[in-house]
Amino acid sequence: MQVCALFSRHGAGLARRAALRLALALLAFSSFFVATGTEPIPIRVASWNMGDLSERPGGKAAHAWDLLSSKADVLALQECPTPDSSLDQQEWYGVYEHSNAILSRWPIIQSGLVAANPAWPRDLPWADIEPPSGPAFRIYSVHLTFRRGGTPFLAQAREVEARRILIHASGFDGPVVVAGDFNSIGWILGGQASAPAIQLLQLSGYTDALAAIGGRTHALLGRIDWIYTNGLHSTEPILGDYAGSDHRWLLANLSPSKDDPVQVPTSAGNNSVALLAVTALGLSGIVVWWKRRVRLGSPTSAD
Repeated sequence: MQVCALFSRHGAGLARRAALRLALALLAFSSFFVATGTEPIPIRVASWNMGDLSERPGGKAAHAWDLLSSKADVLALQECPTPDSSLDQQEWYGVYEHSNAILSRWPIIQSGLVAANPAWPRDLPWADIEPPSGPAFRIYSVHLTFRRGGTPFLAQAREVEARRILIHASGFDGPVVVAGDFNSIGWILGGQASAPAIQLLQLSGYTDALAAIGGRTHALLGRIDWIYTNGLHSTEPILGDYAGSDHRWLLANLSPSKDDPVQVPTSAGNNSVALLAVTALGLSGIVVWWKRRVRLGSPTSAD
């Protein structure tokens, strides 16, 4: 009987140690899962053609930063020459080309220029940006040709430029933003979604981030500034004011589309389900250990 009691006590000790190890392992696993499952934060993108803004050339970007930095994380600017050194002190990253710029509070991991028109120089900047969470995305600061040879009605030329941007973007495996001044004017001087360049974007799977509100972006020409996205969902868009330019600024809050394969597959909902499952496993292990302990500790004979 002493031997039986010894085995009972030894078995109970093993059970307790096994249960403790199981509980610690489950706790570590659940903590790791919750810590690593982060929800991608919204990407706040602003676009603005600074046009006739009465600022010295190098001060336009600084003006845009002062106006939009509290609202946006990434700025796509047109008619904005390279800023002076004062903006560098704000610790923003930048890509500049002639009169187009991309400014980002997050790291730019790669950048370059798109030769948008083979007939004449039309180089437009792009940048791959890495937000704190969620997938890296690419943004283009677009300013399509407005006037050539005295005429602004160059719809086919702008379509060519949009096509070359889309071809370039097709080589990027992630969400894409195409933002800026598309000069989508019609014969009656009204910006419109029927312009060939805009139609091409829509047929290529891009969506208008400001579709919910629309509105004129230029007093004379109508809606000629756009933010188009692929792989991103837009919420709470804003059509800003002119702020000294002849174009309004635009703002879109973007997040990875739920049906897009490049989004990060970790979310608060998934974490909750996993945590419940881990908790259930832990509780079941404790119940099994308790039943085993009771069984081993109960007398088996009248001796």
